[in-house]
Amino acid sequence: MVSESLSRRFRPAGFEHPEGSRKEYVRPRRELQEAFDEWLGGLCEILSEEEYGKACKLVKSLGEISYREANSLLFDFEPKTYIEKEAGLFISACYTHSFEEAIVFDLDAPEISCIGYRTNKNIFNNGKVGAFFASFSSGLSINNGECEGWFAYSSLGLSINNGECGDWFARWSSGLSVTVKEPKGYVWKEKGRTIKPEDCERIPELKKYIDELAEITRNIKDEESAKTFLERYGPEPRERIELDIKKMLRKGGIEV
Repeated sequence: MVSESLSRRFRPAGFEHPEGSRKEYVRPRRELQEAFDEWLGGLCEILSEEEYGKACKLVKSLGEISYREANSLLFDFEPKTYIEKEAGLFISACYTHSFEEAIVFDLDAPEISCIGYRTNKNIFNNGKVGAFFASFSSGLSINNGECEGWFAYSSLGLSINNGECGDWFARWSSGLSVTVKEPKGYVWKEKGRTIKPEDCERIPELKKYIDELAEITRNIKDEESAKTFLERYGPEPRERIELDIKKMLRKGGIEV
């Protein structure tokens, strides 16, 4: 059982320090674990707005949920069926009800897709995630780790790839997307534009800016470091960062 496994791995209260780099995680409250188990038991559609809606209804009554508590649901979770790999929809519903504006995923969960689905917050992958990371998102999304295909699929926001990324990066995205490292595959967009690695190399100021941004977001470990990020980039980081990038692109001769 997932709950039994978590009981063995987590001490009962406060922020914990599990082995390796997975620090400051908490054991999910019983009500949240039960809601997750109930939602898994009723899954019937893949990448479904309806399934996401069901998850939102289940977690709404639980109040605010820290992203660390939400992430902890996946700490030892192993999907038993193909459809259970869509567990990221539930995690995303938790993010919607999180009080944090900067959300970090730093676990190794390469089989779990849809993490960050429809989020309008600042979300960073510093671990390993499956497909459709930050799909349909409208905030700032950055991949500093490893993600499978379809990162930023149909995104309205700003997406930046600074890690390992699968096929179809930013497919059908209408927001600005930047990739410092070459993904396995991506497409040019009708409404937006993908800034490729060669564009970044041509504009040293932009490359430096993206590298600094990646370093700051990699180091978000707690409330204090999240506060530092928000102080640097303002209350609406996506808008500030997108404006900065567009200015640098124009100076480098690239119109977006």
